[in-house]
Amino acid sequence: MNNMKRPLYAASLLFFVIFLFSWEEVFEPISITGRVIDQNTDEAVSNATVTLVSPEALSQSTISDEAGNYLFTDVAVDSVVNVTVRAEKEGFSTESITVLAAPEEELVIPDIQMENLEQQDDD
Repeated sequence: MNNMKRPLYAASLLFFVIFLFSWEEVFEPISITGRVIDQNTDEAVSNATVTLVSPEALSQSTISDEAGNYLFTDVAVDSVVNVTVRAEKEGFSTESITVLAAPEEELVIPDIQMENLEQQDDD
């Protein structure tokens, strides 16, 4: 090999090795959806505050709609991880659920069942 090309070759090889070992796979963000319901009547619980509480780096909140549905968008999951979702509303018990989330796999959370505490007082 020509002596002039040797430093260029070595630099190119070094750059390639550094690039190869510093490569991080980038995943598309996922959406997390679910529904909040009354545990006794199976009716939707609207206007509940639903929070993605862990991992803390993914934390965000939303409000359940009239059908009890909620949606988190652009959740940056880059490995298989436990996520915890908490639902709370005045007059209802605060409930949480933890499930596994994986990169690039949309996640549907099982129904979060809240107890209507005001309904208990009427009994």
